[in-house]
Amino acid sequence: MQNSNFKKWFLVLLLAVGGGTIFKSMYLREVFYYPWNEFMGVDNTQSGILMSWLGLVGIIAGAIAGVIVDKINNTRLVITASYIVIGLATLWQSTAPSLSVQYLVIAILSFTANGFFLVSMVRAVRLVGSSDDQGKLFGFLESGRGIAGSIISAIAVVIFSMAASEADGIANVLYAYGFLYIAFGVLMWFCLPKEESKSDKNNNVEQNKVSAKIFFKVISIKEVWMAAFAIFATISCYQGTSYLVPYLTDAYGMSSDQAGIVGMVRAYVLAIFAAPVIGIIVDKVGSSIKVMACLFVLGAAGVAMFLFIPQTPSMVWTLIIVLMIVGAVTFALRGIMYAQIEEMKVPAAITGTVSGFLLTVGFSPEAFQHIIFGYWLDTYKLDGYIYMFAYMAIMFAIAVFTSIYLYKSSRSGNPFAKLENELNQSKDESNK
Repeated sequence: MQNSNFKKWFLVLLLAVGGGTIFKSMYLREVFYYPWNEFMGVDNTQSGILMSWLGLVGIIAGAIAGVIVDKINNTRLVITASYIVIGLATLWQSTAPSLSVQYLVIAILSFTANGFFLVSMVRAVRLVGSSDDQGKLFGFLESGRGIAGSIISAIAVVIFSMAASEADGIANVLYAYGFLYIAFGVLMWFCLPKEESKSDKNNNVEQNKVSAKIFFKVISIKEVWMAAFAIFATISCYQGTSYLVPYLTDAYGMSSDQAGIVGMVRAYVLAIFAAPVIGIIVDKVGSSIKVMACLFVLGAAGVAMFLFIPQTPSMVWTLIIVLMIVGAVTFALRGIMYAQIEEMKVPAAITGTVSGFLLTVGFSPEAFQHIIFGYWLDTYKLDGYIYMFAYMAIMFAIAVFTSIYLYKSSRSGNPFAKLENELNQSKDESNK
C-alpha cells in the first residue's frame, strides 16, 4: 500500500470507523445484558454458552483467516465482503430465530468479523505504517473505534428506548445495525485502495508457496506464544470488565439504565482517550512490549482492589473510579497489543499468519470464559464476582512476567531470523 501521510491516516480512519461498528451486533450483550438475555430467551449460563460459542468460532476463524488473507492480498475485497455478510446475518438475527438457529447466526458473525475482518485490519495498519509509528497508528485506530462505537451506541440507546419493550428494543437495534453494515460495505468498496503495493504482491507470491509449511515453524517460536498470552490476558480482563455492568446492579443497587451508562462509558468512551495517549507513549518509549508490561502491573493492582471494595451502595463511586482505571488499562492494552508484531520483527510476508495465530490464542478466552463466569454467577451469586476478579488479577500478573521475557528477547536478537532466512532462500530458489 502507498504510505503517503494523507493516505495513511485516511486508511486508519476508515478502519477505525469500520472496527468501531462491525462488532456491535455481536457484543450488544455488553451494554444491554439483561434485555439481550430476554430477547434470546436465555439465563446467565446459556448466555455465557452463546458468547463462548462466538469466541470459539472466532478462534477457529483467526487461524484460518490469517493464512487466507495473506494469500488473497486484497484488503478491500475482504473488508467489503465482511461487512455485507455481517449485515445480512444481523438482519437475520433481528427476526428472533430459535436458539438453535442463533448458534448458526452467531457463527457467521464471529467467523467473519473476528476472523477475516480483524486480521485484515491488523495487516492493513502494519502495511501502511513504518516501524516508528506503529504504536501511534494502532493507538489512534483504537481511539477511532471508540469514537465510532460511542456514536453508534448512543444511537442504539435511543432506538432501544423508543421500543415498546426491552426485547423489541434489541430487535430494532439489530435491524438498524444490519442495514448500517451493508451500507458500510458499499462505502468500503469505493474508498479503500483497489490494490496492494507491488512489494506486498511480491511478498504475497512467496507466502502462497510457503504458508502451509511455515505455520508450524511460526508456532514453534516461543516468543509468539508470549505475545499471544499478552493478548490472552488482555482479552480475559476486557471480557471480565463487561460483567461490571450487572455487578453494579446486583451488588450496589444501580438501575439498569444507570449501569448501562457506566457500561457504555467503559466500553467505548475510555478508548477515545486511553488508546491514542498510550500509542504516543509507546512511540516515545520505543517499545510497545515494555509499556504493556507496566500496564499489566497497574491492571493487576486495580483488579485486586475489586476484591476488597465492600459490596454496599455507599461504596459504588469508589468501585466506579477503580472500574474506569481498569477499563482505561484494558483499552490501552487493546490499542497497542498488535504493535508487538512489528517489535518482534515479524517478516511482512507472514504478517497475516502470525497475527492470525496471535488472535487464535489471544481471543480464546471468549470460547470458555463466559461459560465459567455465567456458571459462577448462577451458582454463587455475588460471590461469583469475587472469583471472577481473582481470575482477572491472576491473568494480569502472569502477563507481567511473559511481557518482560518477550521484551528481553526482542532486545537481544531476532526470534524470526532463522525463519526469515528460510523465506529468503526459498525466494532465491524460485527466482532461479
